[in-house]
Amino acid sequence: MLQHSAPSTLYRGTPVTTHRPRRRRETDHGARGGSDSCERTPEAIRAALQRRPDWLQAFEQDWLSAAADFDQAALDAVTEKWFRFACACATPGYLDDVEQTVKRMTEGDTEGMIFRDADGNAYDADNRRIDASRRG
Repeated sequence: MLQHSAPSTLYRGTPVTTHRPRRRRETDHGARGGSDSCERTPEAIRAALQRRPDWLQAFEQDWLSAAADFDQAALDAVTEKWFRFACACATPGYLDDVEQTVKRMTEGDTEGMIFRDADGNAYDADNRRIDASRRG
């Protein structure tokens, strides 16, 4: 399992594999699926983050820090910050796909991966610009 304290968005060097990741459907967990595992509430976020104990611990630290000051705006900010992480945990297959991609890259297997910079330009693993619109 990954040991990051929180997910982050990286541009240059972020892999985009040629297969499509699973998308949340109305029958999957989430607000439209009838499950409370990805609702924008502290309880639902806490439940979803059970998948990643390191993220859960960071969420709880943020929450307790905001609660100690009785600051509703700070509590709302914590909920907003961690909601995306909770949805990542609650979306079936999403973290598995991310972890598999990281494992492949760690092992040096970048075959078929496309990397994008902040402007959306596509590159192969050798940093050569490619026309990703031609790929299936």
